[in-house]
Amino acid sequence: MELGFQQLSTNTVREKLVRDMLQRAHTAGVNPARIAQIEAAWLKRFDLPFVKYKPTSSYLRGFPGHGKTTAYLSAAREVAKMLGMNLIEQPESPQPVGENDLLLYVINLSGEVSNLAVSGVPKIVEDNGVHYTQRMPPFALATARKAGIAVVVLDDMPNASPNIQNISNDLMDRGRAQGLDLGPRALVGATGNLGSEDGTHVSSTSTATATRNNNYMVEDNVEDWCARTIHEHKDSAADAGIVAFLSRHPDMFHMPTKRKKGEPYPTPRSWSRALEEHFRPLYHYVSHGATQGKSSGWRDDLVNRTCELAAGLLGLEVADKVAGYYRQMFNHSLPLAKEVIETGTLSAASQKRFAANYGDGVSAESAQFFMQFQTSLVDQVAAPMLAAFTKKDGKGFTTHVQHLLNGLYNYGNNHANHGWIAEYLTGRVVSIANDPSVGAIDPKTSVSRLSTHFLDQLTKATNGHAMACATTPGGATLFEETLLSNLIGIENEFPTVAGAPLPDLVPEPEPETKKTVGASPRRL
Repeated sequence: MELGFQQLSTNTVREKLVRDMLQRAHTAGVNPARIAQIEAAWLKRFDLPFVKYKPTSSYLRGFPGHGKTTAYLSAAREVAKMLGMNLIEQPESPQPVGENDLLLYVINLSGEVSNLAVSGVPKIVEDNGVHYTQRMPPFALATARKAGIAVVVLDDMPNASPNIQNISNDLMDRGRAQGLDLGPRALVGATGNLGSEDGTHVSSTSTATATRNNNYMVEDNVEDWCARTIHEHKDSAADAGIVAFLSRHPDMFHMPTKRKKGEPYPTPRSWSRALEEHFRPLYHYVSHGATQGKSSGWRDDLVNRTCELAAGLLGLEVADKVAGYYRQMFNHSLPLAKEVIETGTLSAASQKRFAANYGDGVSAESAQFFMQFQTSLVDQVAAPMLAAFTKKDGKGFTTHVQHLLNGLYNYGNNHANHGWIAEYLTGRVVSIANDPSVGAIDPKTSVSRLSTHFLDQLTKATNGHAMACATTPGGATLFEETLLSNLIGIENEFPTVAGAPLPDLVPEPEPETKKTVGASPRRL
């Protein structure tokens, strides 16, 4: 959208807010140990030495549902974790607030026409027989000076009256307004929609607001949303296949042009809510056998009913597209992927079923089926593979890895997805494991990386498969140049996870095994 704002991703804004909060916490009079802690955390987080500056408040604008307010909350949680502080959200009396607390207070200014929400109600004060009035600010604002860090978010500021916006400008610029002083460790920010551009109701933005603060257009993107979603859901239902759907249909991630008279349309927020309320339960029912013995018509009916409800968040067009995606997944690609992971191959009947769905490998329907099949392979193998790794079961670990490779290389002849599948596999195993011996999430980008140890074990576990596929023209070479090279590339893109060397889980392959190469399954 062509507006006069610098456009930033939600992740970029979040990183800026982390810096701003650390800067506010680093003030004169703070415990020297806390100062040293802040500087060490800064160096670790940004790979740069700490340099003191005074941050300017940020006014985050953008479409509804793109994480403007959530960016403040997410940044506050990270800073609290970095510094070992207690995060107190929306504090109320008599909540004690002290130096080791990070206070987060969101004030909804939507429709505000008086200054009570910010300045509080008036009270009569007596001083040596002289009576006058003062303001009694809300508890959270009155105690902000006591907190180690105070973050105040003026939510939906452009929907407040102009006089409230003027008071808010003083708070954002100086941390003071109408006798209220939040103190030097308070960071005040604001959020707001775009008015006629996004179908919301707002007051006009004054030039004072536009020139006193950092003004950013915040827009989440499908890549960042998918990465966060993978990391946030560690159970077997995971992202319920929605990450693969949006990777195939990125144009359906955010469709503001579909808004008409308040009708629902997809946004990052509505996707997150639809995933949690509708799609994850649906995926759990089907993948865990709740529909076992039921007809495909029964499953289709369950999908249709679920997506009818999800249309309340995503709109009719997108929900209908998701329904078709799920019908194909649950009736075809998911059962086939489960069979490969459990047995290492497909039966003759299943091979015919695969071939019927794969077709020419080029059409849109064929491509969707194949992506579903490959992502389902990863979804089905991640948990048992990690369980074997945790139990130091080298044989089981190797079996799971080789079954995955059987599915990726013996069925279908289109390997263009393997770079993306490598990233998907990395994100899934790192998220589920939550173990530095497996890998970690880069805090700057939310991208996962495998540990050197886990990648080494994975490489050894795949070695036998590469040799077993030697009779298939290009099989071993193809593996080394696609999936494995992408995994190595992901690991090398960031610093390796710290830690002492760990013992091998998978032994080095015996040299003589190269002399007894078995025939690989037929490539379809």
